[in-house]
Amino acid sequence: MDKPLFRRRWLLILLGLVIFLVVLAAVTVGTVYAARQRVLNATPTPSNIPTEPPTPTPLPNYHGLAFAPDLARMEGMNAASEAHPGELGQAYWVDITPQNEPIPGYVLFRHVELGYSFLRLPEGRYLRLGETTEGCGVVNALFADLDADEAPELVYTYTLETEEGPAARVGWLDLGTLENRAAPFLLKNGALALAEAEGRLLLYRASLQSTDSRGFYAIDFLAPLGELLERNGALFLELD
Repeated sequence: MDKPLFRRRWLLILLGLVIFLVVLAAVTVGTVYAARQRVLNATPTPSNIPTEPPTPTPLPNYHGLAFAPDLARMEGMNAASEAHPGELGQAYWVDITPQNEPIPGYVLFRHVELGYSFLRLPEGRYLRLGETTEGCGVVNALFADLDADEAPELVYTYTLETEEGPAARVGWLDLGTLENRAAPFLLKNGALALAEAEGRLLLYRASLQSTDSRGFYAIDFLAPLGELLERNGALFLELD
């Protein structure tokens, strides 16, 4: 008569032991998970492209040029003078020279209505930048040293016309050799803008909001696309 009672006791002991082990395992897993989360939260994550785009910014140096451009030394301006008489004077040009790291002697400017964009060099020479199609031109620009040769470059975005419609592209001018290169990618039906963050040059999808009837605009940064990098003399976009 004692054997069934003895068996029941052992069964109860085994059942209690199993329950104890299950509870212990659950507590251990919970403790490890909580400790891991604390470590992850305390560990700084790598810096990434900002998720919040820069605030809207007006066209840099929102004013006319401090000098009258020499139209005779500017590519395509003779034909433009005939097509637009009286519309190429000093009052029609705006200074868009980058202010992130100003370099004395260089002035980047754009026609507020027609989009023609030029860089005046310290010796007085003019270089035309961006698309030559009327209505297209440089949107914004920054000085940078993407190839790390301690010589500055001018990186800029500009609008252009393609067979499929308007588009935007990035240009890269070596101020030492004056070699002007275009990035091997473009954005259709939109605009591009540049911004700096933590020593990196970032490219954003943007829109241009007109601020008056003369062609002035503000740049709205819509979404980050990635970081601009130089590789073997070419410009690439490392996607976000």
